[in-house]
Amino acid sequence: MRLRRTVAAVTGSEPDDVLVAGHADACFHHVATPEEYDAQHYEGGSTLFGRRRLPALRQTADRPARALRDGTELPAGTPPPDLSGAALSPQPPVVLDVPAAAAPGRYHGDARILLGGVRAFSGTTRPFTVVG
Repeated sequence: MRLRRTVAAVTGSEPDDVLVAGHADACFHHVATPEEYDAQHYEGGSTLFGRRRLPALRQTADRPARALRDGTELPAGTPPPDLSGAALSPQPPVVLDVPAAAAPGRYHGDARILLGGVRAFSGTTRPFTVVG
């Protein structure tokens, strides 16, 4: 609510009319008040950047709120580097996802023995084997 109040004060809006959401492909996560952070309950313990995260966000939100209010543009800033080619993973890629017991044309999770046209009724069971 404190972040919404900050933006509302700058833009002349009501706090109930301010929506705060993280941008796409990023984790906004929990933003606890300094008091919640100090208590270290769920919200405080899940705040990634410490007890001053909310005050920092409030300070940072002031600038785009003023630009919104005044109809001015903000500079784009420095784009982050593209590190997609530098990502390392200790897990090797999956080469083949077919168990040794599967016949050609069959896949993990397929029913190996079908019910042979026998119709199953509610409350009855029929045996079958699953591949994998």
